[in-house]
Amino acid sequence: PYIIYARERVEKHHLQIPPSVYEERKARYEKRIAAMLDYAGNATACRSRMLLRYFGEKNEHNCGQCDTCISLKKEGAHKDGLAKELVEDVLRTLSEQTMTPAALSERLSTDKETLTRVLHGLLDEGRVIAVNGMLEVKK
Repeated sequence: PYIIYARERVEKHHLQIPPSVYEERKARYEKRIAAMLDYAGNATACRSRMLLRYFGEKNEHNCGQCDTCISLKKEGAHKDGLAKELVEDVLRTLSEQTMTPAALSERLSTDKETLTRVLHGLLDEGRVIAVNGMLEVKK
């Protein structure tokens, strides 16, 4: 039996990786490690949504079955604690740039119902205004 290689096989001590390839690989690995740390350390985002986002799919609703969703339901944090944090996130994001509600929903990892409730509250209070479909912080 013979093995025929379609490409030239280079011995390990003669192998050289160009710096650009090395930097690109390093950036990919760092991105994957950061995603893993975010998945393990995030106690407010639905794990199912995080996994789907990692693999390039979009999901607009929390699963309600992962440990994060269950603990948030038990604590009632969806209504009180998360809403306060979400208000701060919305105001900070909109102060950086104006955007549509859909773009804001994509930027912030939260479910649409909570974001809609928070946006309605901010619009009613006059802290956020809508101009031609774009949301911005009132100055």
